[in-house]
Amino acid sequence: MTGQRWSRPDDHFGVGVVVNRASSAAEHFFNAGGLGILVGDGQLPHPGSERLVETYYSFRSLGAYGFRWITQFIVSPAYNRDRGPVSVFGCACMPDLSAPVATMREAGQGRGMPVTPASREADPSPRPDLRMP
Repeated sequence: MTGQRWSRPDDHFGVGVVVNRASSAAEHFFNAGGLGILVGDGQLPHPGSERLVETYYSFRSLGAYGFRWITQFIVSPAYNRDRGPVSVFGCACMPDLSAPVATMREAGQGRGMPVTPASREADPSPRPDLRMP
């Protein structure tokens, strides 16, 4: 969902629900002490479905940076009914590498805000010729 409803069209909010279950071969492997990248602590005596709900909110701030807040609620993590529930919280800061970046002069004394084509047209001041003689 976009932020149109609350007058922030570049913001996004989302919810996801996932239900996973390990195969019977994987259950036997993990119960025998097998380890995976994210799963395996030596036993899996009570295997079950892993259930996860995730929400996120992403927004743009400081010009060319995006931020995302993430929450997850996991029941029976790693397919183990003896574990959890657990809540996971995260955040990320992502630079927008596709946004045009201003020079110090264009940014207005080095404020470093992105320059759009419209803002370049709005500044009628002449540009100095910086080419080598």
